[in-house]
This record gives sequence, C-alpha cells and structure tokens, in this order.
Amino acid sequence: MATCCTLLLALFTALAAGQEDVEAIIQRSVQANNNDWQAAPAYSYFERDVQGGGTRTYEVTMILGSPYERLVAVNGQPLTPVDQAKEQQKLEKVTTQRCGESKQDRGERIAKYEDERRRDHLLMDEMTKAFSFKLVGEQRSGPFEVYVLKASPAGLSTGQQRNQGADRDAGRTLDR
Repeated sequence: MATCCTLLLALFTALAAGQEDVEAIIQRSVQANNNDWQAAPAYSYFERDVQGGGTRTYEVTMILGSPYERLVAVNGQPLTPVDQAKEQQKLEKVTTQRCGESKQDRGERIAKYEDERRRDHLLMDEMTKAFSFKLVGEQRSGPFEVYVLKASPAGLSTGQQRNQGADRDAGRTLDR
C-alpha cells in the first residue's frame, strides 16, 4: 500500500512539474513577445505572407511614425528590375505624402497604427489566459529547437469541447 501511495505521489509530482514547465515556457514566450513588441517600432524587418499557395515577402520600415511594407520577393524570388523600380516609386510617393501631411493627418495615421498595435498586443496577452497548454514534445523548426504545445480552451473539458461542435485543440510551436 505504501509503495502504491509513493508511486501515485511521484506520478502526481511529475505531472505537476510538467505543467509548471509549460507555464514557464508560456511566460518566457510572453516576455519575449512583450520585448519584441516594445522594440518593433525602432527596427526594420522582413515579413513573409502566405497567400493562395504562394508567398509575398515585404521589407517593413517605419516612415514618419508608422510602418510601410515594400514588396521585395514573390514565391521566394526577388522582384524583376522593372518591379523593383515600381516598388521604389511607391515608396517615394508614400514618403512624399507623409512628409506633406498635416499635423492632424499625421496624428490620426499614427494613432490608428498605435491602436492596431495595442489591439494585437492585447489579443496575444489574452490568448495565454483563454487556453490551457500541454507540452506535447520538442522538434526542430528550421535551425531552431522548439517546443510543441497543444492548446485547449481553458475551463472546458474534452466532452464540452466536442459538444460545441468543433475540435478547438491547436498545435503550436514556440522557440526556446
């Protein structure tokens, strides 16, 4: 009997420790996301969007208080010199427009950008509260070792999730 209780206690402790590890992973991810969010306006970066089986890559730069996305590649291939010239003309046009805008127009444009950033940031923060996460494993994603987590709506049993007509579990990866 004592061996059975010891085994159950060890199993419970191991399960609790595993859950703490998941919470630590989530907290590190949240902190990294917060750091990135705060630093983002000071940096240019590349963004790849997947659209209809293809990709479009943009260079995102800040121009007078809000980002500008300049197309630089389609399906992993750089733009032709003609298309590069067109994108450069678009960039120059936007820069000229922003330099000539009124104080009120600039303020409204920047306020809209900041509102969108705040909304996106809030959604990311709320996601960690809306889901319960379970560590499924680890795997390589490109050059990175990542954790694989399973996310389930917080507070709902598996039966309740099925009764709502959809399997809402989602696999997600987080860089270490």
